[in-house]
Amino acid sequence: MTRGTLLPIVATSGKKWEEMGHPAHSGIPVFRGANKVTLDAKGRMVLPTRYRERLVERCQGNVVVTVDRDECLLLYPLPDWEEIERKLMRLPTLNPQARRLQRLMVGHATDVELDGQGRLLVPTKL
Repeated sequence: MTRGTLLPIVATSGKKWEEMGHPAHSGIPVFRGANKVTLDAKGRMVLPTRYRERLVERCQGNVVVTVDRDECLLLYPLPDWEEIERKLMRLPTLNPQARRLQRLMVGHATDVELDGQGRLLVPTKL
């Protein structure tokens, strides 16, 4: 990965976030679209400002970073990742494509936490 790479930041696989029972959540997905992000010298990614507050409200800044088949980073709030991980692990393990997807996404999944400046330390392996 190089500086200035476009990284899709997604909430859930093909599904918009639902209202979470909190007035601040208007049913609008926390993440939408592709965002230009950069990594600093220490491998930290600054989360776009427009996402930070809702991310902290939704999951106290606890997120999971993983990769997809297109070599993009995927960023999920922890509760959403847990649901996706359960779905991935229910895929038929005898299906080679399903098994590859499980190994890729679950195998690279890493818990990270948003710091006070709105940064995430992206694991070196990603």
